[in-house]
Amino acid sequence: FFFTQKRAYEIASCLVGSEMCIRDSPKTSLFLFGMAAFIIALAGSIQDIAIDAFRIEYAKISDQGNLAAAYQLGYRIAIIAATSLALIYADIYGWSSAFKLMAMLMCLGLLGLIFSKEEKNYSLGKLNFVNSITEPLKDFFARFGFFMASILLLIIATYRLTDIVMGPMANPFYIDMGYSLSEIGYVVKVIALIGTITGVFVGGILIKKVGLYKSLLAGAFLVMFTNLLFSYAAINDKDIFMLASIVASDSFAAGIVGTVNITFLTSLVSSKYTGFQYALLTSIMAFLGKVFGGFSGVLVENFQNLFGFNYGWMSFYIFTSMLAAPAIVLIY
Repeated sequence: FFFTQKRAYEIASCLVGSEMCIRDSPKTSLFLFGMAAFIIALAGSIQDIAIDAFRIEYAKISDQGNLAAAYQLGYRIAIIAATSLALIYADIYGWSSAFKLMAMLMCLGLLGLIFSKEEKNYSLGKLNFVNSITEPLKDFFARFGFFMASILLLIIATYRLTDIVMGPMANPFYIDMGYSLSEIGYVVKVIALIGTITGVFVGGILIKKVGLYKSLLAGAFLVMFTNLLFSYAAINDKDIFMLASIVASDSFAAGIVGTVNITFLTSLVSSKYTGFQYALLTSIMAFLGKVFGGFSGVLVENFQNLFGFNYGWMSFYIFTSMLAAPAIVLIY
């Protein structure tokens, strides 16, 4: 439950905005709405760093695969609560009540934290600018050398590109293909959760059995292949069973990649600088994806202008699949 708060907190970021909408609509008070979202996003990023540092310091590297799987499990449960549950609840009781429910779910994380055992990390130094930023950077490059550290940072920056870029366009794609909100909420999101949870634990087993290097490669190839399946769905008629199968496959791959990626990042972090180094690595991981993801809608529209509505979606998913290629080459 401790880890479920992360995603629930992100999805509940419009809570302040929803209360504000009683007086001012976001359409007429966009600045206030944006400020509310910014404050909660800032708090969420601080929370992310704290949770990751807590997880890394809590156990030895040999147990990080299991912790990464547990972390992903909580994250995915929170996703289903903040998507399917929120959609269904909002449809019945309205968005204001739905956002209040999402905020209440934060109490689960607080309870988990209260009853968890605090692990002291005695190797941590006093926090100042040098210890917090300069020394962690020097430590990272000193341990791996400049060339290999650069390769590792490039792998981190490109490994989740496919998932991050295609993510924002998932719901628009389902709606464009003619699926209702109920079908998305009841079928697609539930299937996605089951597939992801399965993949999360398979990822943990994979790391134990074949090691981190082969697991990284396997995850990248799986994401590339399963993402291509959406291009097939884009040029075929609406078929809920077909879409559910594709979503299950893609979510399974995403679950494996999530566990493998977290374990990979954890393996690169020094126990002396857990907070800063992990925050730095995850920021690098998200940066390129967020830049591309911010223009994902523009990419879809451009592809549709070139190739038509359905083939535009197909081209978009082919493009996002190919984003996995640089990481594969760099890992190799």
